[in-house]
Amino acid sequence: MKLEDKKLIAEYMGWKMPCNAYDANVGSCAIEGQLCIHCEFYHPLNANDAALCVKEMVKRGEWKDFEAGTSYVYWVNNKCDCLCDAHDMYIAWLFNADNFFSALAEWLRVRK
Repeated sequence: MKLEDKKLIAEYMGWKMPCNAYDANVGSCAIEGQLCIHCEFYHPLNANDAALCVKEMVKRGEWKDFEAGTSYVYWVNNKCDCLCDAHDMYIAWLFNADNFFSALAEWLRVRK
């Protein structure tokens, strides 16, 4: 996943914060696990973060839109025989954090 995608997700979640440890001479900060305004992205984007993103989408009332849009794209790309099977396979595919974050980044880009 590109750094741009990670930053897009971090902004959606409100994970962008200054680290106050940025050193202009070194070009990085000392705090890991945060997206510094000046530094590269250090947030791990793992399965725990995926669950937090889902919770945020539900809170904002955006989960159904995300699920509908990304499941349709999954179904078309994988040419599943039956929509029921496609939905089950989509959910299994979505449980992989890399797949989830790729889908989330694309959904965030498209909805702008």
